[in-house]
Amino acid sequence: MAGRAPDPVRWWRLQPCSRNPLMRGTDRVEAVVVTLVVTVVLLLVPVCAAVGTETFTSLQQQSRALAAQARPVPAVLLVDAGIDPQAEPAVRIIDTGASSWARWTVDGREHTGQVPAPPQARAGDTVTVPVGPDGELLDPRGGTENAVLAIAAACGLWAALAGAGGLMICGVHRMLVRSRLRVWDQALKKFAEPPR
Repeated sequence: MAGRAPDPVRWWRLQPCSRNPLMRGTDRVEAVVVTLVVTVVLLLVPVCAAVGTETFTSLQQQSRALAAQARPVPAVLLVDAGIDPQAEPAVRIIDTGASSWARWTVDGREHTGQVPAPPQARAGDTVTVPVGPDGELLDPRGGTENAVLAIAAACGLWAALAGAGGLMICGVHRMLVRSRLRVWDQALKKFAEPPR
């Protein structure tokens, strides 16, 4: 199009305090709402970062408490490391991520579960596993996992609030479009009336 202004100029003309005589009152209201929502969404970034930091601190404390409860016990591997005995033989995949099924005894009770094991470990080998007071296997999260969870919490909160802001803008826009169409309808009806 020949006479079209560049996008930044067009956006600048839509600011609430524009002197553009063609800008309607509803245009100004919509511009104010968009400005407020964008400002609030940007101000929420440090708030969400603080929530993420608090989440990380809480998860780290939980991990430390879990690690403090752990006690090491010997466990006997039931299968070679990396093989899942519950999978169908035809689709059995060897996982080099080094885990194996093992059996261990705590306070006279026998437990079975999947435990971390060296990649070359074979059935019958003994590994040491951390268990809780009830004898169940403990798997405290590391700092990296806690950091990922905290970042996900902060980003998820910000995305949810930004999405709510976007929905608010869409709702106001839709309401103002209806108002503009009503004004147009009234003007067209007045125009269509025969002259007196």
